[in-house]
Amino acid sequence: MPHRINGQVEVEMGYLFVKAEWGKGYASEAARACLRFAFHTLDVPRIVSLIDERHARSVNVATRAGMVKEKELLHRHRHVALYAIHQD
Repeated sequence: MPHRINGQVEVEMGYLFVKAEWGKGYASEAARACLRFAFHTLDVPRIVSLIDERHARSVNVATRAGMVKEKELLHRHRHVALYAIHQD
């Protein structure tokens, strides 16, 4: 979903699963599928995720999908890390 992050329009990928489903690989599988679709079908050049780094599982999903931490910022009154990946 495109929206303004830190003054720049970005396409953000987010994920949320009920706790009973954590650790089963669903988020990682969904993230990889979303990135493939965004890059190869929609031709989006860059995808970001805003992550509260206290949620280690969310960081793991992003990094397993190939995203890298670019910076920390304050977004909508929350301290988050911006992880990003660029189309090959």
